[in-house]
Amino acid sequence: MISNFGFMPDGKEVFLVEIKNEHFKAKLISYGAILNSFETVDNKGNLLDIVLGFDTLEDYILQDKCFGCIVGRCTNRISNASFKLNGETYHLYKNNAGNSSHGGKVGFGKKAWDIKEHTEDSVTFHITSPDMEENYPGELSLDVKYSLTSTGLKLEYLGHTSKDTIVNLTNHAYFNLNGHAAGTIEKHLLTINADNFVWANEKTIPDGRILPVANTPMDFREATEIGKNVNSDYDQIKWAKGLDRNWCINGNLHELNKACVLESKESGIKLTISTTQPGLQVYTGNYLSGSRPAKENVNYIDRAGVALECQGYPDAINHENFPSVVLRAGEEYREETVYEVEVK
Repeated sequence: MISNFGFMPDGKEVFLVEIKNEHFKAKLISYGAILNSFETVDNKGNLLDIVLGFDTLEDYILQDKCFGCIVGRCTNRISNASFKLNGETYHLYKNNAGNSSHGGKVGFGKKAWDIKEHTEDSVTFHITSPDMEENYPGELSLDVKYSLTSTGLKLEYLGHTSKDTIVNLTNHAYFNLNGHAAGTIEKHLLTINADNFVWANEKTIPDGRILPVANTPMDFREATEIGKNVNSDYDQIKWAKGLDRNWCINGNLHELNKACVLESKESGIKLTISTTQPGLQVYTGNYLSGSRPAKENVNYIDRAGVALECQGYPDAINHENFPSVVLRAGEEYREETVYEVEVK
């Protein structure tokens, strides 16, 4: 089902798309290719919406926390808002303490996408980013497909560029497995399939080091209550006021590897995320408080949700030891993230 969700300032119509199957229902918005809601049942048979979001286009436009959107052309940070490719230096918009973050001034999460295809249980959004938009080289043609499965939700990316460029895409949904309005996620159990993480400074900028999680509060290789480590004095947590770092997913590059498991004992919902992406940025919503009133007029507090962002490493273009985010002309950008739901 497709319905009107409002109009952009330039007059372009924005649509709300509802997809469903016998197990799940989701709502997507063509603004930002946003995952607006994802509904499943809990262990008591109650229907829960486990994704944070808003009820109006105006609220999505005015908020700055990337609720549910596709972030690009490059998610996360790029140091000094610049990078070198094929011997040429490109200067980006500085929107994060002298760095570039989440695609620049107007990233993909702030644009109205087109609906390319729609079925009862899937929708494909399309966007074309012109050559040198936000000062990224190459015209990038991108499809993002959301489809419901018997076990959850699948997200597929497919892109092509006219010139060599850099691409690093993610979905920035915030999850709360007790329901979007249920308060904090500090009691949720989190398991991350990563032996290492990307060290970053106070401005969340890497220096190239990849460090072991062992013997640090960054070790989530066993199921750990988020609240146990989220207030640690460890610099990587203290500087971010909670978790906001990139873990290096164990497994072979470009293969579908398990990234993490999020679980609520209260609702019995277990969310397993697998991805072809090399990294997982975990952000515990440390600065959500003060956002606009959200769905059902809820005011989200700090840590009301956790973003589990499958992506390339932050600032990868400026670190040769990080997996490459370069997309060459004639090549295909193809990534996949799978969200599987179990109820205990």
